[in-house]
Amino acid sequence: MSENKYVKVSGVLYHPSLSEPNTMSGKFQVNVTGISAKDKKELEGIGLTLKNGKDKVDAQGNPKPEPDWGWYIVPKGNKPPRIVDRMLDPWPEDKKIGNKTEANVVLNSYDWEFKGKTGTSAGLNYIQVMEHVEYEGASNLLKPEPLPED
Repeated sequence: MSENKYVKVSGVLYHPSLSEPNTMSGKFQVNVTGISAKDKKELEGIGLTLKNGKDKVDAQGNPKPEPDWGWYIVPKGNKPPRIVDRMLDPWPEDKKIGNKTEANVVLNSYDWEFKGKTGTSAGLNYIQVMEHVEYEGASNLLKPEPLPED
């Protein structure tokens, strides 16, 4: 096994599972999209393989293209990443990160072996939020409604 190799990339975040593990993978993770050619080359240089949004598939293997994503990677970790703002101050826990948040992400590559299979994966370490987009869940559709007048 080789030692961890760290790289900082800039990208746009989608489907972040940063305060609790993702229900499918059981890990903390985020899709880092819009990765530049320069960052792509750096990631490939440490043994990582990127995907392209135009080739994206869903959990059942059905085509679900996201061409706006361009090159992307899904780093994962067993513990939450450290999240900071532009000035490297800790990110408030109650300020949820939503889709289209722009960030710098520090990830690492690591080699693994499991049940006779081997590979190299991306680990999730740090996120520096550069342009925050607030998470909007379904509850944001609810608004206070006045009582009808008699």
